[in-house]
Amino acid sequence: MFSALHRAAATLSILMLCVTGPAVSAEPTNPAPSGEEVRFASDPGTLLAGTLETPRGFGAGPFPVAVIISGTGPWTRAGFVNIRARLLASGIATLAYDKRGQGRSTGAFIDTIPAMERDVAAAVAFLRTRSDIDPRRIALVGASQGAVAAPMVASRDPAIAAVVMLSGPVGPRGELFLSILRANLTAAGKDAADVERVAAAVGTWMEARSRGAGAAEVGRLREAAIAAFATIGLAESALGVLDTPVVLSMFEAAPDRALAMVRAPVLAIYGSRDSIIAPALSVPAAEAALSDNPDALVVAVPGMTHELTRAAATTTGGAAGEDGTMPVVTEIVGAWLARRLESAPSDR
Repeated sequence: MFSALHRAAATLSILMLCVTGPAVSAEPTNPAPSGEEVRFASDPGTLLAGTLETPRGFGAGPFPVAVIISGTGPWTRAGFVNIRARLLASGIATLAYDKRGQGRSTGAFIDTIPAMERDVAAAVAFLRTRSDIDPRRIALVGASQGAVAAPMVASRDPAIAAVVMLSGPVGPRGELFLSILRANLTAAGKDAADVERVAAAVGTWMEARSRGAGAAEVGRLREAAIAAFATIGLAESALGVLDTPVVLSMFEAAPDRALAMVRAPVLAIYGSRDSIIAPALSVPAAEAALSDNPDALVVAVPGMTHELTRAAATTTGGAAGEDGTMPVVTEIVGAWLARRLESAPSDR
């Protein structure tokens, strides 16, 4: 576990990196990027469509590249405009794609974490076929649910050069999900004993679904979860939000285990005012998982939300970084990633 002193020193070091790194204005002055419409296959019947942008003014390549991974929801390639511009201004190509079943991508819209992992892996495999991309310098930049998928893929692919996690929940399988549920119910003013009763009922029901229990058992445990929610004044419709394959995949994910296996450099950024993933839980869990990684940094930015915008400026939810990421976050990501991708991992 990182000490408070270690965390303070790490935060200072990343801010110093932003000061001493290459200066980049809010409107990059290098020529406009070259965007190419691309398509690559993932699962059978799923053809992902995206835009590969390569920087101009940095020669003919091969370029380092960042794969942009959106969070939960029907996102297309349109997000992360500021971060993509910052990376392109540093000579880093970017690949952003429409999620399966969205935009110009084919296939059914399946938003589970395993499906997202397969799509990210397909994007990486596609980039490795390109003569204008350096296969030794491929980074993953994921937000929220995408920040869960990124280390999952990197833990199985040691050739990934770097991982950036924006508001990515971290914790043990099942317990991470239940801890966030507890934190949100507590923040809503629910009694501690009632919160534990709900968490226990939901956890038992989710575990039964995960192991493929029979319909009768799953139905009985679902009714028990409904009864637990009723004790805190929440209707059955509240449980319906949890009764989806997407949420079950979140329960089954073990991002702490995957993150501990990543040997590439990792940058994890959180907003201290994140009301979605409970940073008080995820920040120390990320620090613990990365404790043996020699090039890992966990930063909690004061006053930022799950979307990494100023708390007072945010009125709606959404995936981190999709719209209006604060300049300080954009600069941290850009400066850190530029340093890690300036040479191939084997040359670093």
